[in-house]
Amino acid sequence: MVATWPLANRKSPDAASYSEAPQSNRITFEPEIGPTIDRRRGTAAGTMLNIQFTGITDDERETFEDWYRSTLYDGVLPFVWVDPIRGTSASFRFTKDTYELRPHPGAEYHDLSFQLYRLP
Repeated sequence: MVATWPLANRKSPDAASYSEAPQSNRITFEPEIGPTIDRRRGTAAGTMLNIQFTGITDDERETFEDWYRSTLYDGVLPFVWVDPIRGTSASFRFTKDTYELRPHPGAEYHDLSFQLYRLP
């Protein structure tokens, strides 16, 4: 069974901080003479996404951390989430970097940011 996104009330990231970049699917060879030779690397390529949620509560933080550690085995396993741009379900994985939490001074809120890889 594939895991699903844990924060039901936080379905979409902050629009101002969201970005995505397709992974390069090109491989280039440089011969000794003449122009480079390019070819397609594979039949599909994934996309890197930068995600941020601002103002998550302590309960949401705890839910997310438990899901990340226990359900995804510290971010190793993929999960299903609704793609923030396309509105359809897709498979994602955390990149080699983990998530980042920044607490709001004097408040019980946090900013959560991470990078995902949308699987092709």
